[in-house]
Amino acid sequence: MPSTAEWSTTPRHERSLAARRVVAPASPAPRPIVRRDPGNPQGKKPVEMRRVGDADWRWFESQADAAKAFGVDGFEVSALVNNPSKARLRETFEARPAQPRKKREQPTKGKAGGAPLKKPRFVQRRVEGAQSKSNGKWVDHYMFPGREFDDLDEYRAAKKQRAARRRELHDQWKP
Repeated sequence: MPSTAEWSTTPRHERSLAARRVVAPASPAPRPIVRRDPGNPQGKKPVEMRRVGDADWRWFESQADAAKAFGVDGFEVSALVNNPSKARLRETFEARPAQPRKKREQPTKGKAGGAPLKKPRFVQRRVEGAQSKSNGKWVDHYMFPGREFDDLDEYRAAKKQRAARRRELHDQWKP
């Protein structure tokens, strides 16, 4: 048993291991990192399924969705996809892995094959000390900090009011 001086200076987690004489197990081999597709964060496996004899395959976002649609258990759908020869429902249904649906491509300008449409770049304008913002409003951080104006006329009116108030205050302080 360690002495009292040793006991108080040793970190708590190390004391418990020493008191129980437990040897830490060797760490297992690291697992490979599984990265999910950004368009499929839950890791769902899309599947196509149909009844035997049907012409069209039905696409489902996941095996669970296919199971609900056909009224069977999810593990049966998984068996149909992964090992159809041993699946109990192979006489009734067919299932196969499917590719995820592609997102719609951006429209192109002009004729087909042209460059995709781009949002025009915002160009800031400055008029009478005010600056335009990308949301369409105008600001003047020096004269009106924290205030936005919908249009330049409103800004000009506020500027005139402020100049008039300044003149009044200046006239009051004149000796």
